[in-house]
Amino acid sequence: MRCAISDCPTDAVCRGWCQKHYVRWRRTGDPEKVLRVYQDPPRLSPVPKRERWEAKVDKSDGCWMWTGARNRQGYGQLRTGHRGLLEMAHRLAWEFYRGPVPPGMHVLHRCDNPPCVNPDHLWLGTPKSNALDRQAKGRQNRRPGDLRLTVPTKANGRWRGGRPAV
Repeated sequence: MRCAISDCPTDAVCRGWCQKHYVRWRRTGDPEKVLRVYQDPPRLSPVPKRERWEAKVDKSDGCWMWTGARNRQGYGQLRTGHRGLLEMAHRLAWEFYRGPVPPGMHVLHRCDNPPCVNPDHLWLGTPKSNALDRQAKGRQNRRPGDLRLTVPTKANGRWRGGRPAV
């Protein structure tokens, strides 16, 4: 016996309907009503990106601190675009105050404060200049037993687990 719904070629399972139409009837009370299984993704607010960025910045003397969401390294993030892409807050600061960031360039901090978005504290650099800046400021990863100018200790925040030397 075929399904009682017109144009349905499948066999009836229960109450004269196929499995698909029976389930629709159980869920909605109507065997021909289709439920939307997938919902549209949430739309971002119509507020412009610049205004949303400005609302999350605490402008004071010196560093402008990002008060919104941050990543694990402490850099600010803002969800933008149609699909809600994450953009770095300091790169947006450069974009708003200085213009677009050229492809392949990094936006670097003079103040070494990741949540800072003050355009006066930012500068453009290549990946190599970023690595050299990191090394000059002593923020690179070190191998075990590497004794350079600063030795990793618990006091300076570079100590990574284990027992400290007594």
